[in-house]
Amino acid sequence: MKSDVQLNLRAKESQRVLIDAAAEILHKSRTDFILEMACRLRRM
Repeated sequence: MKSDVQLNLRAKESQRVLIDAAAEILHKSRTDFILEMACRLRRM
């Protein structure tokens, strides 16, 4: 089984800017930030 899969999503430019700013604050890549936040919210 393939361990990594590619995900694609559409976002408004303003959303991308917001995500990038939040990721930068946490010293994360955009991908790591999105995945970590999604997993964190799922555990709530």
